[in-house]
Amino acid sequence: MPFSYPYRIDAIFEMLTLEGFSENESLASITGQDGVFSIDQFMRDLGKLYNAARFHLALEGVAMAEEHAAYNLYQEGRFFESSALFEKYKRLGPELPDDFDFSAAGGDLLESMQLANEYIVAHPVEQPPEGEFAEEPYDHYEELRDALLGFFPDFKLRLKYHPKKRRVILSADVDSVFEIAWYALAHLITEEPIPEEMGKEADRPEGMLTCCKHCGRFFIRRSSRNEYCGRMECQKARNAKNQREFRERRRITKAHDHKP
Repeated sequence: MPFSYPYRIDAIFEMLTLEGFSENESLASITGQDGVFSIDQFMRDLGKLYNAARFHLALEGVAMAEEHAAYNLYQEGRFFESSALFEKYKRLGPELPDDFDFSAAGGDLLESMQLANEYIVAHPVEQPPEGEFAEEPYDHYEELRDALLGFFPDFKLRLKYHPKKRRVILSADVDSVFEIAWYALAHLITEEPIPEEMGKEADRPEGMLTCCKHCGRFFIRRSSRNEYCGRMECQKARNAKNQREFRERRRITKAHDHKP
């Protein structure tokens, strides 16, 4: 129990491991009261951590030119409504030419807006196909990185005695498994290479947590080429993708061979 309870982990562990705990009814009662937590609060805390981890993997994919996780990041839900920051890169916004003539409006603001709207309707912007960003998120990497850092709570540090090292260390002061997970995720991010180096093969080792291209679930890659998890429907999607790419290569080859 001390290792599975999500909140006040140190305090509850100390009480449960006190000598004579089982015979001390008042102490057991206090522990029972402290061991109660709200399911809604638990789900909110879990949702914040989950969404931050997904955003981190999506941004990592953008740096590696693998944008499927970022493109499919946004989802609505009670506890797991993920960030919509990547949504604005999916569609090109209408733009007026720099030399657009507003003289017909005679300086009237409403007339100027109507002229602009008429131009936009008459000159629709060609949008990219489904699954492709209209604007490259990597061009805004710093902005997205700062948004990711904003997900993280502040960490408290304190001096602790480490029994195994037999020395005093400076360590994060955590009171829940969520704080431990936040700290671990923050530590992972601080050890990542700069964005320009993320696409190299050495940065995609076996055992790395990644996002399935088909279902969006997280899984541990078994090789540097794994892009789909082991679920049957995802493997079918992988095979279908390989078949489409094979047919496209064969079509291009035939077209090239038949050139006059």
